[in-house]
Amino acid sequence: MIDLILKRHIRILKFSNHVANNVNLEFYGFRNELVSDLLIDVRDSMWDDSHTRIDKFIEKMHVKFFQLKKRIESVLDTNLSGLIHNEIMFLEKAFPGLYYNRSKYPVYELFGVSYSEHFNSIFLSLRKEITSNYKISISYNHPDSFLLEKFRGTRSVNYKDSIFTVYHNKLKSLVKSIICLYSSELRFFFYFQNKEKFPFFSESLPLSESKTKKNKTELGTYKMEDFSPQKKSSPWKGCLPHFNSTVTQIPLFSLAEFDKHDFRDWFFKRSVSYQQEVLGEKRYRLFSSSDYVYSQIFDFSKTNITIANL
Repeated sequence: MIDLILKRHIRILKFSNHVANNVNLEFYGFRNELVSDLLIDVRDSMWDDSHTRIDKFIEKMHVKFFQLKKRIESVLDTNLSGLIHNEIMFLEKAFPGLYYNRSKYPVYELFGVSYSEHFNSIFLSLRKEITSNYKISISYNHPDSFLLEKFRGTRSVNYKDSIFTVYHNKLKSLVKSIICLYSSELRFFFYFQNKEKFPFFSESLPLSESKTKKNKTELGTYKMEDFSPQKKSSPWKGCLPHFNSTVTQIPLFSLAEFDKHDFRDWFFKRSVSYQQEVLGEKRYRLFSSSDYVYSQIFDFSKTNITIANL
């Protein structure tokens, strides 16, 4: 059972990267639109005073932020709807005779805050940074290249010093966390609904963690009925303990099952063929050499797992 669920969760991790990439395509489209507006503004506003130019730009930016949020919500809604169907099919096939209660679905919240509010927080900070840079550029009569470099980044740092880069990473982290949490909660609702079959559950890491990570994630075991800690575990924090967590829950037939399985280094003890399937040939060769950076090996940012082939 642990193999079945953790193999599934690794596919969810890859899928979460695919969704995050789609969201960031929209985000970079938004950035490119702002760059176009900036160039148009330079061409058409040569006779406007600084206040008029700033007002015009902020008005355009407000509209584009609204459009961006709608596009991101559409990407997320489509993928979460597909995830519901796909995850329920997986559970009911994996556990014959047990069925998902289709009146019970996760809410659109992450750590008690709605998805919408998380996005609003990111966009509010970005809006302030864009506006601040634009005002500085206009007020001090900087050349056009000043804002273009702020928006696009510079060639010398491979364009990674754009003010949008930080927010790209924040969006990616948020979307990946949303997908992983939503999937884990769907599964957990199924386990809880069938708690007479699964009286306990344990936390597990499908891909372990970097050996250099100082504060390794604490994994606990709990009673399904009331989430009370077992085996000297800390109080349960929920399906996703923190942003970018890969933790998921494994149902247990009995508490004795906890001692029979490795819930932390599971992937490292799988077959070579499975490790190659997950990592790909190039990264597997690096992985098997034991001379690698953890984030390089388990970077699924270029994954192409979509909801159709999840």
